[in-house]
Amino acid sequence: MRSLAPLTQLEALKLTMALGNDLRAANGAGTTALHATAYVGYNVIAQFLVDHGAVLNAKDRRGQTPNKIASGIPMSGMFYI
Repeated sequence: MRSLAPLTQLEALKLTMALGNDLRAANGAGTTALHATAYVGYNVIAQFLVDHGAVLNAKDRRGQTPNKIASGIPMSGMFYI
């Protein structure tokens, strides 16, 4: 019998892909799942996305790429206090 526990993030992502969703799709700001994953540092999820065609150098509207985000390069126009 399958547990009724919530899906892990990776299981949810696999289900999303199995249902035919494009894991490389971007929202109106150009942000992809890989951009969001890079912000929070989920390496296992990032690797899964890359293994399934996510683009490391896809630019969002601010010119940020998942690769830049993951490497900690600050966005242009940001300042730190």
